[in-house]
Amino acid sequence: MTAIKWQNIVDALEARLKTISGMQVYHNDLGSRVYTWRSAPFQTAEMPGINIRDLSDDNIEEYLGNPNLIYHRLTIEIDLACTTSAIARSMIADTCKAINTDRTLGGYCIDIEYDGAEILTNEQNENVITGARVTVGVIYQTEKFEEE
Repeated sequence: MTAIKWQNIVDALEARLKTISGMQVYHNDLGSRVYTWRSAPFQTAEMPGINIRDLSDDNIEEYLGNPNLIYHRLTIEIDLACTTSAIARSMIADTCKAINTDRTLGGYCIDIEYDGAEILTNEQNENVITGARVTVGVIYQTEKFEEE
């Protein structure tokens, strides 16, 4: 089913982002602070951190050809919480680098398209939180009425 493959993609992306460690080739150590649909705001002591939100799954027409396949574009926002714009920029770079190591997420998808990034600020309890958002589109396919 599409929902199972969709969940596998989100799980694989979360696992990929958990590999971001200052011990490797990244600027930040984020691996232990990667969440999916975290509802609580990040506190300063919990930063830097990542929150993944899968927003929509749309059928796309660019890959039509086989009438037995449905091609999807899963839109995902990756929110990056930190304290300065310089850290936000380095977190954007780390996120893109991690995703680019395997843009098929272990074969769960066809490709991941980069939709852009932005730096954001938000006030939380008299603190100004700086962060960023990276938006990607995950292209994958399923068979019509597929059961897994």
